[in-house]
Formats: sequence, structure tokens, C-alpha cells
Amino acid sequence: MNYSAFIQAIDEEYTGQVVEAKVDLQDLVNTKEKKNEEEETARMELLKTQVNVSLLLDRIREHVETNRIRVMEHFQDFDPLRSGSISNSRFRQGLTAMGQPYLRNEEVAVLCERYSDPKKKYHVLWKCFLAEIDRAHGEAGLELTPTKRLTGKLAPPPKVGALDWEKDIQEKEKDLFEAVMYRLREQVTQRRILAKPCFQDFDKHHHGYVTFSQFSQCMSYLQLHISADETSVIKKRFGDSKGFNYISFLAEIQPSEKLEDKYQERMTQLVLQKTATLSTRERSSVNVEQVLDRMKSKVYKERIRVLEFLHDYDKLRSHRMLATSFRRALDLCGFKLSQSEIEVLEDR
Repeated sequence: MNYSAFIQAIDEEYTGQVVEAKVDLQDLVNTKEKKNEEEETARMELLKTQVNVSLLLDRIREHVETNRIRVMEHFQDFDPLRSGSISNSRFRQGLTAMGQPYLRNEEVAVLCERYSDPKKKYHVLWKCFLAEIDRAHGEAGLELTPTKRLTGKLAPPPKVGALDWEKDIQEKEKDLFEAVMYRLREQVTQRRILAKPCFQDFDKHHHGYVTFSQFSQCMSYLQLHISADETSVIKKRFGDSKGFNYISFLAEIQPSEKLEDKYQERMTQLVLQKTATLSTRERSSVNVEQVLDRMKSKVYKERIRVLEFLHDYDKLRSHRMLATSFRRALDLCGFKLSQSEIEVLEDR
């Protein structure tokens, strides 16, 4: 480092040592910045070649479908003239607003290149992006028919950083995985271990992920001992760029019983009961006169003004009311009639 030249460049009165060839610091700075910019450009181009665009779009579609996001609302505010074109920076703001703040720079750059506006530099055709993302629902324009039922469902894309279990894993590792999972499942069942709270202690934000070191700590704390090879194959199965997916892991070793959906069965039973009640009513021999006599006796003894209870449900004074309102009025009177007795009075 020629510090004499440096001092002479910033202090014209310096006479300690004269340097004949003065160095222009601004040229050095410009050269350094240009070199750094070229290196950054080359690095970005290399990273962009590693981005799988179709997989990236599948991840965004899954996020949109899962959270029922209206993509248009996050971009149209940046396009007041409705030209369908916004700047790259606005496009990134829209992606962040719709729940994609963790996209890497090279991924955003690839999307900007894919939907770039040929008429405006550094602009994106966001409506073309919207049309591709709307394929998550199978077709576009669903906001015009909100009551339409969707038949298909988008298959979830593979996690970022996760290995393809069918293609990237050898048969030997698959056999090892099946053996260790069977052993862990037996140990958890025999010892009645509740493993989920141990993992949740490390998952403060409830994302369903812990780090790989935290996974090892949990296994040691639960005294579920596994070898290094077994640990490696388990991490390959349940690990991705976010960490270790302990929710999927616990679903394998400690599966919960699936509750049977008995709603339709219960509704069918209620319909049959109602039908049986109607049949019983038709065959029943309730004496209407006895019911009326019992009601007259109660009215006489307790001085009940039945008209006041019935008037509340007959606002127009038409002397008619709904059957449900009639039952409410009788109930307020305190007659305590059975279902069959009320039905007989309604038929009369």
C-alpha cells in the first residue's frame, strides 16, 4: 500500500515524499465498483440458472389455494391506469403482500424476466402472472361465479430442499428407514411416550419445524436412541430447507386415530325418527276433547289469559299464525303438552 501517494492525493501540502505518478482515487473506486458489479451480475446469472420456474410457480399456487388469496387485489393498486404493467420493485412488493416475503433475489429476478414487459424496461406484465397463478383453481374468472364448486385439487409441490424419496434414495436406505421407524413406533407404543410437547418446546412460532440439532436433542431426551446412519436417513425423509418437519415424523411413529365422519349418518337417523314419529301420530288415538278439557281446567284455575300470548305472534290481527309460533305460544302458557297432543290440536 503506497501510503505516501495516498497522503499526497488528499493533501497537496504534503512534502514528506514526492510521488511523480499521482493516482486518481476516483478511478480506483469506479474500477472497484465496476468489478464488484460484474461479479454480482455473474453470480446472479449463475443462481438464476438453478431456479426451477415451474416448481416455484407450483409453490405460489399452493400458497394461494391454501390461504384463499385473491392475487389481483395485491397488484392492481400499483397499476392505477390498469395497463397490466408495473415496475419490478412494485411487483416484488405485491409478492410480499400476498404472503411470499421469503423469495430469494434470484427467484424474483427469474419471475421478472419471465413476465417482463417488452415495451417498458424493468417492468412486469402482472396480469400474465395472475393468469398462470389462477390455474391453481383449474380455471380463471372464478370471482364471477363464487358459488361454483371446484372438482379438482392442486397436488402439493415438493418442499424446497427436500429429496425425492422415490428417485434420490437407494433401496438400502429405504429398508433402513422402514426398520428404524417400526422400532420407534413400537417403543413409543409400549412406553406410552407423548413426544409432541418435547418438539413444541423448540417450535416457539408453531411452524411445525425444528432444527436438525434440536431433533437430536429431542430424541435423546425421549430416550429414543438411533444410530448415525438411522439419523441421516430420517433427516433425508423429513428434512428440507426449513429444517426438520417433526409433524410428519410424529404422524409416522405416533399416528392419531382418524375420527369417523358421522354427520350424514346422524342426519339420516333424524329423518327416520321424524318419519316414525309421524307414523306414530297417525296411529295414535289421542282424545282431543280430553286435551281441551285439561287445558280449560288449567286456564280456570290459574287465570291464564291465552289471548295475550297468541296476540304477540299475530301482529296483523288476522287470527292466523305459523304452526311453530302456535307451539311457542302454548309453551309460554305453561300447558306442558306432549308432541302428539300439539299435533292433534294443529290438525283440528
